[in-house]
Amino acid sequence: MNSRERIELTTGETLRHFGVSILLLIPTIMYVYYWLEKAEDLYLFPIVVLLGISIFFLWTSWDRLFFKKYKAELTDEQFIEAVQITAKELDWQVLKLEGSYAEIFRFRGFWEDNISEKISIKKTKTILFINSIGNSGVIGQRNYIKRNKENIDSFLLNTKAILQGKDVEKIIIERQKRKKKNFGKRANGQ
Repeated sequence: MNSRERIELTTGETLRHFGVSILLLIPTIMYVYYWLEKAEDLYLFPIVVLLGISIFFLWTSWDRLFFKKYKAELTDEQFIEAVQITAKELDWQVLKLEGSYAEIFRFRGFWEDNISEKISIKKTKTILFINSIGNSGVIGQRNYIKRNKENIDSFLLNTKAILQGKDVEKIIIERQKRKKKNFGKRANGQ
């Protein structure tokens, strides 16, 4: 379930996040301007198509900024443990970790400007707010939706295991073995 709260972005992150939408909107606005000036020479169909695509990308980019809401009663210590365990599992770079808030980056390459995802997690007494957005400014970033889902799912599974008092390290190892096994099947065409 989505909440009404949004992730906070810096100016640069906002430009990268809405970059595709803005780049599509500029030619649309230019085309509309020329169409209004010389209506008899230009067709309305390209305006409608470009405007529709621009609005779609703006809407999807805006929608990704909202936190997803999950019910979970965690103590501050359990929350910090879940973040640290998931950070170890997925190679997260934890920038800020307090009792009820975590700000995390996940890198895709060797350089720090290759930030792949930004993960923000907030906690109240009974609710977890989680958001993971991909960095659309990274060239070749095609699988960020899959990695965003992996960020959220891994954190939630680790949190559930902590709440149930299970051995989280053992569960992570089993999950990684399944992932490798499934990858091998896909690579072999099975």
